[in-house]
Amino acid sequence: LIGKAAWAVGITLAAAVEAGRKWGGRWWTAPLAGLREHGRELARFAFSTNVSTTINLVTRDSDILWVSLFSGPVAAGYYKAARTFISVIFVPVDPLIGTTYRELARECAARQWANVRHLLRTGSLIASAWAVPACLGLLVLGPWFLSWYGAEYGAAYPTMAILLAGVLVVNVFYWTRILLHALGQAGYPTRTYLAVGALQVIGIALFVPMLGAPGMALMWSGYSIVTSAILVRKGLLEVRGAG
Repeated sequence: LIGKAAWAVGITLAAAVEAGRKWGGRWWTAPLAGLREHGRELARFAFSTNVSTTINLVTRDSDILWVSLFSGPVAAGYYKAARTFISVIFVPVDPLIGTTYRELARECAARQWANVRHLLRTGSLIASAWAVPACLGLLVLGPWFLSWYGAEYGAAYPTMAILLAGVLVVNVFYWTRILLHALGQAGYPTRTYLAVGALQVIGIALFVPMLGAPGMALMWSGYSIVTSAILVRKGLLEVRGAG
């Protein structure tokens, strides 16, 4: 909480300083009426992005709660142990999202499609340079890491192995949603997450009671891989069609 608060204050102050340099010291007194003609576009973008995050919160980020509901606290404990080590893989890739989005938005606005394709390739290569060795390392050393919790936590290794498939895809193609946002297609990810998320919830209700933690890992990775594949295809088709 302290870290996020410090980051929010820091980035807000940096934005205010940069705004003053670019637009003058009284930029903040500009009337909001100047945005009136873009009101519908701004509202649609805000609504789509917040709904996408909410859908992911229910489908992808509430996985431990789903396991606990359908399989009990023991299965949830195994699942949480597997997720603890896997979450580390996201840490170096997360900062790329905001950085890449700014670059993509600028290049898409300038219709520099060759630069857009270069950014996507470079971003995936950078993410792969970390994600592929990290996932392979956990695949090999997973039983040893899980043994830190206790010998019985070796039962969580199949769950970890299944989760790694989805983690690898999500990290390598981290730019799927932000590319479509930069292209003015903010609603497409929302519709994709909603449709695939509905199928995932049905799958959770069917398979998690039978399979436990591995069943939830299968649903989590399936959701991540399918949504990433759909958004990658849509984004690349849009870039190819525009360029």
